[in-house]
Amino acid sequence: MASAGLPLVTSDVCGASTRFLKKSYNGYLFKSGDHDDLKKKILAMMQLDEEERKQMCERSNQLAHQITPAIWANNIMSVLER
Repeated sequence: MASAGLPLVTSDVCGASTRFLKKSYNGYLFKSGDHDDLKKKILAMMQLDEEERKQMCERSNQLAHQITPAIWANNIMSVLER
């Protein structure tokens, strides 16, 4: 979703959230299994004005594009060369 340029609402057990989510910068993190917390974060997202949502979209896209196919290939090669 980040690479699609969307703001995120993700749980604290989602491994990708550590890389692709910065709290209140491009989305919100909720405690897994806490329905009230999820509801609060979704409501917070819905209450953003258009400009705030647009900024979150752009920030998600920027965070996602820090990992490129070339970076992944280098990471894989470094593991294989050990």
